[in-house]
Amino acid sequence: MAAEDDLPGVRRAERPGRPGAPPGPGPHRRHLPRPSLALAESRAHRELPTWLYHFTWGSAAHCIEIPFTFDLLNAERVTAATGPQPPQSLAEAMHGAWVAFIRDLAPGHSGPRCTNRRRTTMTWDVVPEALDDPLSAEGGAWTTP
Repeated sequence: MAAEDDLPGVRRAERPGRPGAPPGPGPHRRHLPRPSLALAESRAHRELPTWLYHFTWGSAAHCIEIPFTFDLLNAERVTAATGPQPPQSLAEAMHGAWVAFIRDLAPGHSGPRCTNRRRTTMTWDVVPEALDDPLSAEGGAWTTP
């Protein structure tokens, strides 16, 4: 496997505008979405309710979104992974969407569902937003017919 420095654009020394935040995406992050995208595309092809999300804030550490999902930014050792002062507003928005999804079977954000025609994805960052197909480069080998 190539060293991280040999993979341009994969890992950044510091996140722009986020002093003290952990480094950006590592090479492992490029492979994680592929099976999830295949599953989402399969569900969308059968017109089953499907939503995608992509957590882009902070580091690419595996499961970094968990303290945001459960609104536990004050939990012990969270800042070791997130860096100092992770955005509470992001935790509240993401937690609210998951609570709505559990309660109503639909996330409480304004992003539309992923369909056979549009791979709309809720992108969770300082300002969450729904984007059309932000992971298109990730899905190539996993797209369904």
